[in-house]
Parts: sequence; structure tokens; C-alpha cells
Amino acid sequence: MRKKLFGIIWIILAITSSAFAQADDPAIEEISVSSITRSAYLYHGAIYYDKPVQQSELVVAWRNGLFASVWTSIGYNTTVGTDEEADFILGYSKSVGKFNFSTDAAYFAVPGIDIANWNAEVGVGPIFWKLQTYAPVKSGGPAKGLVASTGVRKGFVLGKRFGLDLEGLAKYDTGAFGYEELWLAQAKGSLSFSLSEKLSLIGEVEWSKPLTNTNTDGRKREVVAGAGISYSFR
Repeated sequence: MRKKLFGIIWIILAITSSAFAQADDPAIEEISVSSITRSAYLYHGAIYYDKPVQQSELVVAWRNGLFASVWTSIGYNTTVGTDEEADFILGYSKSVGKFNFSTDAAYFAVPGIDIANWNAEVGVGPIFWKLQTYAPVKSGGPAKGLVASTGVRKGFVLGKRFGLDLEGLAKYDTGAFGYEELWLAQAKGSLSFSLSEKLSLIGEVEWSKPLTNTNTDGRKREVVAGAGISYSFR
């Protein structure tokens, strides 16, 4: 897996170099990179790694609505586990009046359990509805599953340098990744501080709590905090 991760890093560097080269391309809407140190790896209410992880992302968005990204998660250890992950994402988004639509397909490269993922989201103003599906790439992987969510997402500009993004949602999980079928309540707040037009500091807190019984899968109330940096080339 370490060799695989080094290969992924080289791919990311190659994409980043290409992004730099195309930064002035009028067809490109945005090129951005971010890296956040989080206190744990929290996903759909489950803790996949209970120690600090470095989670980074490179995003390229075109003016025609297409976007592509690479997301990585690496723990501060020397062992192979679920803290080591790379996701490759290709999608499309569009806005028509008050309506927003996006869809994407992703490949999650995780040690021994690579996963295919498809997402679709529709929004009207701050309200959104989202559907996520998961399936193992190889036999013997984690169980297939579907996650449906609805919630509210809102961003605020606080003066010239601060920005605040808030999100709250209810989520229904049919049992993706082998976990129980259950309802979740989740919330996330992210505060950004602009050091310049392109460079920002980020601080965030994410909260999750099961709303139905979880006697066997271990999911419980969780709070994860993170801090990092983001840079936009456009």
C-alpha cells in the first residue's frame, strides 16, 4: 500500500503541475488545493480512524460544469490501515434559477477494499437532497449500501476576511460498508480567514449522532475538529 500511495502522490503532483500550466485557461472556473488536519476520520457517523489524519484535496472546475478532484487521507503512523485512502472523483454541476444540481462518480482506493461510489444532489436555495450509493469493486468487500440525506447549507460573509459555512442534515443509511441501518443527525461548521485573495486558513467542527438504535455497529455521538489551509490558483 505504501508503494501505491507513492504512486498516487506522483499522480497528484502531475495533476497539480498540469493545473498550474492551465491556470490561465479561460475554460477553467477554479483550481484549488486544501489540506486539513482532523482529529479523526469521521464518515457517515462512523470513525474509520480514531487518531489525527491529514486530509487533502485538489479540485479543478470548468465553466461548463464539469469538475474533477483527488482527495487523500493519511494518518500519522507507519502501519497500513483505513487511514490511508485516495479518492478519484469526476462530476458535473449546474444551476438553473434557484435550483442547483450536481452528480459525480468516485473510486475510493482503500487498502484491500476499493469501493465505487455515485452521488447525486438537488438543491433549492439553502435546502438540499442528496443520494449516495456504494459498492465494493471486488467480491468480499464491504456490503453495498445507499445513504439518503436532506438538510440545509448556508454560507455567510463576515466582514472583509472571514467566512462562515454551516450545514445541518438528517441522514438515512441502509447499511453501507456493513454498518447497521439507521438514521443520523449531523452538523458541520467551517470558519475561514483570508490571508490574501487566494490563500485562506480554515477551522472546522463536525458533529454526528445516531437517531436510532446502534447496539452492534459502534456508531455513537462524535465530535471531530480540524484546522488547515486552502489556496486558489484563480
